[in-house]
Amino acid sequence: IARSIGVEPYLEFWGRAQKLSRLSEAVYVAMESGVQNAKILLDPFHMYTGGSATGWIGSLSGDSIGIVHVNDYPVEPSRDLIADSHRVFPGEGIAP
Repeated sequence: IARSIGVEPYLEFWGRAQKLSRLSEAVYVAMESGVQNAKILLDPFHMYTGGSATGWIGSLSGDSIGIVHVNDYPVEPSRDLIADSHRVFPGEGIAP
């Protein structure tokens, strides 16, 4: 229905969530959803906080990526303590 009115939903994983905190989980949910051409929202900050390997991005086709949040993160605080307020502009942090 959403696509018929011009809306394209994206699946976003969130690094601090109990479920759906990693890119691999989002890929699985997208595949199992039954939604043809399901798209994922990528966010380097959430990949970092959830412990997703950046190498996973290379396994995605460009058509499966809906949008990319452009965030970076500093070396400190550590992954287990970092919060949204610590996001920095691209190039100001340590994201690969």
